[in-house]
Amino acid sequence: MPDQEQNGGAGSFHQEGGVFVFDKSISQEEVGRKTQQDEQREFARQQVKTNKKLAWFTGLLVLGTFVGSGISIWQANIAKIAATAAKDEVKTAKDQMRLENRAWVGITFPNLDPAKEINKSLPLQVVFQCPIEVSNYGRTPARIVEIKGNCSIIRSGSDPIDLGPSGPTHHSLIRFESIQPNETEKDWALAAIIEKNGKAMPMLTTEEMWEKVRTAKLTVIAHGYITYTDSFGKNHWIRFCHAYDGYCPEIRFQYNDSDPELQ
Repeated sequence: MPDQEQNGGAGSFHQEGGVFVFDKSISQEEVGRKTQQDEQREFARQQVKTNKKLAWFTGLLVLGTFVGSGISIWQANIAKIAATAAKDEVKTAKDQMRLENRAWVGITFPNLDPAKEINKSLPLQVVFQCPIEVSNYGRTPARIVEIKGNCSIIRSGSDPIDLGPSGPTHHSLIRFESIQPNETEKDWALAAIIEKNGKAMPMLTTEEMWEKVRTAKLTVIAHGYITYTDSFGKNHWIRFCHAYDGYCPEIRFQYNDSDPELQ
C-alpha cells in the first residue's frame, strides 16, 4: 500500500509500509524561533559577503594609494632628471662659449741667427740666448703670462737637461701682464744658464761656440714652463722642449705637454 500523509488536529502523520508514523507536533513558538534562526543565518551569510566586498574595496584603495604614490615618485624623478639635464645643458653651453672665446697662448721658436747674436763691436761677450715668440691665438686677452725657461747647449743626446715638471731649476723669467687677442710678442729670448760651483751662471757667447752649433757639434735646446690666466679666471699651463737643429730625443719630445683644455 502506498504511503499516505494526513494532517489532523493532534498533528501530522504518514504511513510507512503499512505503519502509521505520527510526526512530532511543532508549536507556533518553535516555528517562529526556527524562522528567526534561518533569518539570522541568512543575515550572517549576507554579512560575510558584504565584508568580503569591503575587504576587496579596501584592498583596491590601498593598491590605488601605492600606485598613486609610485606615479608621484616617478613624476618627481622625471622632473629631477629634466632639471639636471637642463642644468647640464646650460653648463655645457657656458663651457663651450668660454672655450670659443678664451685666450689660447702658444710659443714658437725662430731660427737661430749667429750674425744677430754675435755683435763684434761689443767689448765684452754677451749671454747666449734662444729666441722665442709668444702669441695669443684666442679671442680675449691672456693675463699674467709667465715663462720660466732655459736655453741648454748639449754635446749629444745623452747630455742631461733639467726637465722639471714645473720648469727648470735655473731659469730666466719673462712676464707679460697681458697679451691681447691675435697679438705676438716678438724679439724675446731665453738666456742660457748653467750651474757652476753650485751657483747659477749665464753662459757667454763665443764665436767658437756658434761654429760648433752651425756644424751640429752642439745642440741648442729651449725648454721651460708657461702659465697664464684667461679672461674667465681659469689658469692654464704649457711645458715645452724644442731643439733648434731639429734633433730632440723622444724622452724630451714627450716633455711637451699642457693642461687638458689645450690638448
